[in-house]
Amino acid sequence: MNNIKRLFTLSKGLILFFISGLTQAGSPVFTMTPQTPVALQLKAGQTATVKYLVTNQSLKMHSIVLKPIPGIRQLTGAGICPSPFTLTAKQSCILSLEVIANQLPGRVTGGPIICQVGPDGSPSPFLCNQPSPLNSLNITVHPINQYTVSSSAGNGGNVSPAGTQTVNSGSSLSFTATPSPNFAVYQWIVDGGVAQTGGSSFTLSNIVANHQLQVTFTDNTLLYSGAQNGNLYYSFNGGGNWQTTAQMPGGGSAINSLWLNPLVIYTGNANGFVYFSTNNGSSWQQSTSPDGSAVNAVFVYNNILYAGTASGLIYSSANNGSSWSPLAPLDGSPVDAVFISAAGFYAGTGNGNVYYSANNGLSWTAINGQVDGSAVKGVYVANNSLFVNTANEYVYSSTELTGGGNWTAIAQTVFSLFVNSAGSLFAGTQGGYVFLVSQGIELGFVAYSPINAVAVLN
Repeated sequence: MNNIKRLFTLSKGLILFFISGLTQAGSPVFTMTPQTPVALQLKAGQTATVKYLVTNQSLKMHSIVLKPIPGIRQLTGAGICPSPFTLTAKQSCILSLEVIANQLPGRVTGGPIICQVGPDGSPSPFLCNQPSPLNSLNITVHPINQYTVSSSAGNGGNVSPAGTQTVNSGSSLSFTATPSPNFAVYQWIVDGGVAQTGGSSFTLSNIVANHQLQVTFTDNTLLYSGAQNGNLYYSFNGGGNWQTTAQMPGGGSAINSLWLNPLVIYTGNANGFVYFSTNNGSSWQQSTSPDGSAVNAVFVYNNILYAGTASGLIYSSANNGSSWSPLAPLDGSPVDAVFISAAGFYAGTGNGNVYYSANNGLSWTAINGQVDGSAVKGVYVANNSLFVNTANEYVYSSTELTGGGNWTAIAQTVFSLFVNSAGSLFAGTQGGYVFLVSQGIELGFVAYSPINAVAVLN
């Protein structure tokens, strides 16, 4: 009977031990409690940090290592689990993981898995745990939107980077413009609109659409504009900014004409005087009046000053306007334009003709026929071509410099004209703007006044 009781007690103990073993086998040795959100929605290029509190629930010490996950790396440092890490019974540490969206092979559902360190230092397959499904990693990566930015440069320089660039949504892209010699950056144009005037660099920020970018350049020249309001304006940066010179003694008399070189500026004014400055307009001196009528044109050639007047005559002065001598008369209408070069003397008159003289103004010949019936306001010779502008605000050209040709309209909306030696056309408008007509570039707003005269110093 006693033997039977002892056998029953032993069997009962074995059963209890077996049940206890099963209970321990069903509980994780290493528990992982999230300290941060584990369900993440990331965009390509983003990173995130996930943290778990890892606790050794057993009664013995364990060395533990993270099972590798592509695109996720363990962070180490002060206050967090090292790699690998050792926990004594019931000890805990923070497992910190960096999620790198660009390196993930796809969606992550499950893990992270931590294991006992095997004999070779790698994770042992015999003792591993991971969080419950609710607390496991659930990471989705959404592809980032990308856009293109196409950049180009106009005549007179280049831009870098050039061509088409692909960028991520929300990013920025910087450009650098390099002007050619004698040019300056004029405008940065984005999708057809002016985004910036001047400046060697430009940045597109927070890009969320495709863009077209162009940088334009302008002659890096000194620009001068004589206005109906009597002011002379100048720009040292290709029209980016305009300033006024000192007021002339004429007290606001309209400036009808300009001539200049690096040493002196001459203006022909509606009050009948010629004014000149040798200090870029800081102060002015006044000549005598050639005949009392408005001076519509002024020009200097071989140190001789010439003035075309509303009375219909051209005068010359060898003493800077202290005294004047008339040249041969033309047609009796106002002389609105004078140009002189080695090719001869040219004049434009109020009756719409262009006159040429091969003998320094002793006699004149009308050439190439009447232009368009309105007054000829400007005459220039450049690149073996003759250029004129008229009161109808058109520009015409002819390849016949001494007659026998005809006129071809090449531009319009030109109230005043200047043509440099390279054949570039600059224009002033009645609305107060100056343009580089040859390239279709606006060189800025000057004043709320018609621009009667334009001159450029390269």
